[in-house]
Amino acid sequence: MTLHARSVKKPLPLKLSKHQARMLNKLTKALTIRQQYH
Repeated sequence: MTLHARSVKKPLPLKLSKHQARMLNKLTKALTIRQQYH
């Protein structure tokens, strides 16, 4: 995956595309919801 290869070069990717940011937001929301209810 290009994202993984990119993150290996840069530990903290500063620029995220809107799609990546949206997916990351969904992931964090799902994780927090799972932690709250389980």
